Amino acid sequence: MDTYLEESFADGNVQLFVGSGLSRGLYPDSKELREKLLDDPIVVDANETTLKNVLGGAGGVSLEDAAEFYELNQGPEALMRVVKRLYGVTKKPGAIHDKLWKLPHVRWIYTTNFDCLVEDALGRPKQPPEVITRGSSIPDIPRSRRVVFKPHGCARKSSARDEFVITRNDYLNYSHRRTLEMLKTLYDISTKVFLFIGYSLRDLNMRHIITEACRIAKVRSYAILHDTSGPESRYWQKLGVTLVQGNAEDFVTGVLKSFPAHEFEFDVKADERIEEKDQIAIKALQVLKDAMAGATEVNVMIDAGSTTLQFAKVLARAVLEGTASLEKVRIVTNSPLAMDELTPALRRSTIESCPTIIGGPLRFSTRAYTPDALNAQSQLKPFADSNLPTLAFVGASAVDEHGLKTKTEAEVAIKKAFIEAANEVYVLVDHDKTRSLPGGYVFSEWDKERMTILTDRVLKMSHLEHLCKAIK
Repeated sequence: MDTYLEESFADGNVQLFVGSGLSRGLYPDSKELREKLLDDPIVVDANETTLKNVLGGAGGVSLEDAAEFYELNQGPEALMRVVKRLYGVTKKPGAIHDKLWKLPHVRWIYTTNFDCLVEDALGRPKQPPEVITRGSSIPDIPRSRRVVFKPHGCARKSSARDEFVITRNDYLNYSHRRTLEMLKTLYDISTKVFLFIGYSLRDLNMRHIITEACRIAKVRSYAILHDTSGPESRYWQKLGVTLVQGNAEDFVTGVLKSFPAHEFEFDVKADERIEEKDQIAIKALQVLKDAMAGATEVNVMIDAGSTTLQFAKVLARAVLEGTASLEKVRIVTNSPLAMDELTPALRRSTIESCPTIIGGPLRFSTRAYTPDALNAQSQLKPFADSNLPTLAFVGASAVDEHGLKTKTEAEVAIKKAFIEAANEVYVLVDHDKTRSLPGGYVFSEWDKERMTILTDRVLKMSHLEHLCKAIK
């Protein structure tokens, strides 16, 4: 891995593309699918035969042409059934698929595969990625969400023939889909480095992606290939693709070794125990709704953390679905991820007070801005001095007989500032946090009058009842 690609991973500027090579041995490759279509029994003029017989042999027939002829003879539904039957069977993902999601900052994976290995590699306690097959779905998805984008169709999810790209005609019309232009609505792809894994020099899918990318932006690309010596190599190099010879799994393993796992601990936490965090977030949303019902305006402070981030997601979703409103809410947070989640919902608000992001050094491992005590108090003074109800939703690494704790000393000041500025404090923690944390940093003792714990398992927290006003 050269320095430029390594820096691109570190900066979150790599867009990953996954090809069929990563499914080899588990699902039919292009040659095997081609043979299946050529040998599959078909009916022509009331006689059963095969496409191979109709064409007078299989020499020179590509996969896209075989699929085209098959569809002409059997119809679009029959072709779609073959694809779904071959690639819709659930199989255990390989180690490489799990490693893809551990690559630094990789949350969107673009794959031209019909199978579901990439999305199935993430399972409980992590949140499964969202799978989309149409570019029109992209603008509504926050950048922080894990997504598998399958513009060529999905054997499990796709139900319409026009979602699949497999025949010669599909590829000829592929440019009209403008999938990368849709991707550009989410972020500027010209800032991205394209990384192709699981493709070959002759892969038509990679050619279409690169052609479209060159049409709308100047994109730097890398392709990890078993063989870089074919005559097509000059074609790709002319298009600006850096060809790297090697094994895909070895390459991915090498990238992971270059980036310590602890630096990406938050990404792991954010995708774990989603059901529990959802329960807590829904309770927090109800708290906010109750507060808004009796006030003209409310200050809401959202701390950085994986559970408070889930609250931001649930709140944003409720606003976009029309079951909640931000018209009476002034939001302040030290979490850039929470602000990103809330932005689509905030656009629908007509409140004059703009949302506030608390500035300071950005702690990468927790994705939190961490100003010192004086700076934090200064930035929150307008909220602390206002006569409005002020609710703080804070997270913690642990809650025990000493109070609220965090693993990160740099976050103590901003957490304290949130609590001091609030009239009511809601501690959002899942049941795993109700334990002693050896070491750790206490950022607040218990205040029975102002603090409420919102959690997912009430009975498991009975030993904390004497510490706080309520456990919900």
